[in-house]
Amino acid sequence: MIKKILFSCLTLITLEVALAQDGSLDTTFDVGLGTDAYIETTAIQSDGKILIGGAFSTYNGITQNRIARLNSDGSLDTSFNAGGIGANSSVSSIIIQTDGKILVCGAFEFYNNIPVSKIIRLNTNGSLDSSFNNGTIVSNYIYDMALQSDGKILIATQYNITSRRIERLNSDGSLDASFNLGIGTNFDIFTIATLSDGKILIGGNFTSYNSVSTGNIAKLNSDGTLDLSFNSGTGFNGYVHKIVIQPDSKILVGGYFSNYNGATVNNFTRINSDGSIDSSFNTGTGTSNYVLSIAIQSDNKILIGGGFYVYNGMPITQLARINQNGSLDSSFTPGSGPNAPVFSILIPSDEKAIVSGNFTTYNGSDRKRIARIAANSSPLSTDDPKMTTLKYYPNPIENTFYIESQHQIKTITMTNLLGQKLLTLEGNNNSIEVQVAQLPSGVYVVSVVSDGKTESFKVIKK
Repeated sequence: MIKKILFSCLTLITLEVALAQDGSLDTTFDVGLGTDAYIETTAIQSDGKILIGGAFSTYNGITQNRIARLNSDGSLDTSFNAGGIGANSSVSSIIIQTDGKILVCGAFEFYNNIPVSKIIRLNTNGSLDSSFNNGTIVSNYIYDMALQSDGKILIATQYNITSRRIERLNSDGSLDASFNLGIGTNFDIFTIATLSDGKILIGGNFTSYNSVSTGNIAKLNSDGTLDLSFNSGTGFNGYVHKIVIQPDSKILVGGYFSNYNGATVNNFTRINSDGSIDSSFNTGTGTSNYVLSIAIQSDNKILIGGGFYVYNGMPITQLARINQNGSLDSSFTPGSGPNAPVFSILIPSDEKAIVSGNFTTYNGSDRKRIARIAANSSPLSTDDPKMTTLKYYPNPIENTFYIESQHQIKTITMTNLLGQKLLTLEGNNNSIEVQVAQLPSGVYVVSVVSDGKTESFKVIKK
């Protein structure tokens, strides 16, 4: 129990947001000519700068080979990899470590003319981190990667011969020999997601894992063995491209499929943590074509992107927002939306989202492969009627901040802007002290459950 502080001494934080129609284009994010080829992956730094990766060779007319960094207004950050020529082939995934260093994977064999092995780590200025050495992975392509809480790196690789297609690297890039999965999957893995208990979800177009029948999705134990408690039955009848874990541990899945364990689900669905279908999530007839990207807003609404034109019978182009019951959110109105598929969705704040892919226009406006849109014009705030008594201070934070409510606080969770959960606290009183000295400087989202209601707000760690 922290020492009670008079409410008159507290500063009530109120978020003021200029409302814009959700789905509308943010014209202040000026990408100029954009990229000359598709963007497949995006990541955001704690300072709000945006990393993009894909098959492009220019950004706004300036040579940038397959990876670039943008300022928060969409302009090119010319200080990133200054003087370097970038990667010689496509980039599929980018992850920013807690120390600010940047993991990059894809099909490339050279970075700044230096031979590399499909996965590299960059320093914060874009130069190659020579302390990260990986010469053990022989692969044509790395589809995806995931960073574990212990700093180890999971990678989904493509092989020329029948072999295991997932590996784990130590934080220095060396192969982790303790990850013992046998022969792995019989075909490719496209997506990896890590769970808070250390277990791993994989999806792709494989039908078996270590010779055990699976249906394009599986859960692994932390040592790489198959978790047999995850019962997906016959699984998916088509490929899984994206897996995202909700804060309640339910699993969102997107791809190109029409059935999950006997249930009709077209290209997008939600399953429970044990592998059973979530019957409370009703997508109706689903999407008319594949789903490639999924992102969860702070209010738990879900953005999906891909190559579809219809969701449950309603016309919606390449990008849609879904309620927590699976229904289409009609308040999200992107107009004609992107004119070609969306590959990546990034939500760096409560109010706006960055979408990227292979499109050249957004709702009729010229936006080559990347755009920023209004995504949550009514964010949660401390004057929200759902929780009018919540107070938090100080903000910005150095090492400690405090949360107080007139009701008992049940839980507090803290995530980064990528949605990765970094801290969970259980409460049994009206005030909690939160220690964040271990977190790097940046912006974080805090969610508080009190009196059966949830409040989310952003804090800045100095």
